Amino acid sequence: MAAAVSACTKQAPSLFLRTERGGSLLHRQADGTMVRDASTEDSVETQLVADDLVWGEAHALVAALYHEACHDSSEWDMSLSVEQELAKAAIVARAEYDAGSCAAQDLPDGWASAPCWQTHDLDSPACARLYPSLADKRPGLIVVSGFLGAGKTTFLNNCIEYHRARERFVAVIQNEVGATGVDEHLLGDSASVLALDEGCVCCTLAGSLAAGVRELTAQFSPEVILLETTGLANPLNLLAELGSIRDLVRLDTVVTVVDAANVQAVLESSAIARDQVRGADVVVCNKCDTISSASMETVKAALTALNPKAMMHVTTQGQIHPALFMDLETGKSCAGLLPAVPQSYANHTEEGYSSVRFFMPRPVTLEALEQAVGACPGAPFRIKGIVALDDGEPQSSGYVLAQCVAGRADFEPLQGFEGSPFLVMIGRDLDHAALLEHWQALGATLTESDIRNGVE
Repeated sequence: MAAAVSACTKQAPSLFLRTERGGSLLHRQADGTMVRDASTEDSVETQLVADDLVWGEAHALVAALYHEACHDSSEWDMSLSVEQELAKAAIVARAEYDAGSCAAQDLPDGWASAPCWQTHDLDSPACARLYPSLADKRPGLIVVSGFLGAGKTTFLNNCIEYHRARERFVAVIQNEVGATGVDEHLLGDSASVLALDEGCVCCTLAGSLAAGVRELTAQFSPEVILLETTGLANPLNLLAELGSIRDLVRLDTVVTVVDAANVQAVLESSAIARDQVRGADVVVCNKCDTISSASMETVKAALTALNPKAMMHVTTQGQIHPALFMDLETGKSCAGLLPAVPQSYANHTEEGYSSVRFFMPRPVTLEALEQAVGACPGAPFRIKGIVALDDGEPQSSGYVLAQCVAGRADFEPLQGFEGSPFLVMIGRDLDHAALLEHWQALGATLTESDIRNGVE
């Protein structure tokens, strides 16, 4: 706390005071009264010691502390200076600091090396030498990983709000497999969001991350960069990319978000999902309200077996205080990802995952959209997009954000969308022709030009 005061006021303490007083023990009697034990008065065991730090002009406060210690202001000799009276009373040890270096003696053990004497000037060589983390001006990079539909974007929004409430500028890099991104529309302020679409940042977009980080740091000078990888990204394949941008960012934490309801089946079928857990410093088990307590314990055991070193938190709708996964203790952060040897790990192409995008040029009813999602051939693991609605009433028209994960569908009104409505389907061994035939009943098309030309 004292170090924070020095940093905020940009002043080192001007005075250190140690006040020692005699004390005694009190005993409560059977009738409730308190009786002082005279045998303990002024003993070593009951000695009271108070340490005070003073910033700025200290004389008035020193006088007040002295009066309090003496219990009688008449004991103060006004003919003496503050320094002379304090030396005479011998109740304090005094230390003054000039430009961050000790110019006096008699500081008790531990105080001479306290951070508060240096943190008033975070750019000083002395501060950089003693506290190298404070001198690191690179923005912190937080990698947010997690399989399709785990709730990464909701989690991300909570993290953004945490930083903004503390006046820390946050930039976001979002990567989605589909050629048209959805998640960027879910963030409150898109001015500092860089979308890397049409591929996966850990394989087909190799090299794009470094370029994106350089663009964001040059344009915004953020204090924190949040990288939300696609649900099919293997964080272990990011090692080479992260190594190439060490001069630009400081890798703080790798967080993996998992969907409690689907994680066991996903872990059994996907090496990518298993690597996402293995590469994490922190595992956030999300949507825990969708399963029973017994199932939750089974899920936690499976995740711990894959990564026993990671911190684990159980959440609903990504609600977790970011302090639980940020600013981790030095030496413990990035324990999951960094020790791994760079090599080729599983990717979504090898596992048979692909995506297909359809443009939706004409408005549809919510009922028709729900039926089409429920009857979608091939049961894509993830369906998401933005669709225009028209149910015949003004209040039921506009745009809706459609999201479906492993059969669970959700439709939310979306304000301020100005692009071309679309749907993206992601899954294993997708039959693109069958999907197109199915969605053509609602006017789906493969080309955006049909929308521009008003084709229905």
